[in-house]
Amino acid sequence: MNDFTVNGDILDFVDATTAAAQIGRLDFVTSLLAIISLILVISGVVAFIHFRGVARKQAKEEASRIAAETAEIITRDYLRENAPKWIKQYSKSSEGWVEKDTDIIEGYPDNEEGESR
Repeated sequence: MNDFTVNGDILDFVDATTAAAQIGRLDFVTSLLAIISLILVISGVVAFIHFRGVARKQAKEEASRIAAETAEIITRDYLRENAPKWIKQYSKSSEGWVEKDTDIIEGYPDNEEGESR
């Protein structure tokens, strides 16, 4: 028991922790708080793992979408810039070939009838 003085009088009192220990409730409360703490910790870890997986899935989907859009834009810009050069180079390098190819193609009999070969 603890002694407590009020106006010079000594009073005996029991605090909550001492009372709980005397009647056996302190062990129950301690065990209950430990179990609640473990449940909260485990649920926190599970929630973290779950939301990390959800975030990773969303990040992959968004990255794939952005990568596809970016690749399309870069390819389109690259072709706009370089396609005219390639067409000029090809037409210059194949100037004599066009007449030879058309003469050969016109000689095929199925071209005169409209059939494809």
